[in-house]
Amino acid sequence: MSSETVHLLVLIHGMWGNPDHLAEMRRIMREIGCQSTSQTGPDGEKLEILNAETNRDDSTYDGVDWGGERVSEEIYEEVKRLEEEGKKVTRFSIMGYSLGGLIARYVVGKHN
Repeated sequence: MSSETVHLLVLIHGMWGNPDHLAEMRRIMREIGCQSTSQTGPDGEKLEILNAETNRDDSTYDGVDWGGERVSEEIYEEVKRLEEEGKKVTRFSIMGYSLGGLIARYVVGKHN
């Protein structure tokens, strides 16, 4: 069985935020066809979106390092889940606004 290739996009909200703050962005990305089976990336990848959940509300006070560690763990769990479904992550993007941008930089720097 050949595995489906995936472009994993991780969204990270800012200070005092929660995943609902990026729900509209996720919805729009799906609506414009990124999740359609006929829409794939340059190498045939399907877009999967992870809206990071672990740093919500007061947890944003824990700092960039703790927030980054939690998001890293969440990403690893998502990759594992995708692999169990026979999918392989071949592209990875991460974006965040405000504190979420700093956490995104931490995650990329830690695993680069």
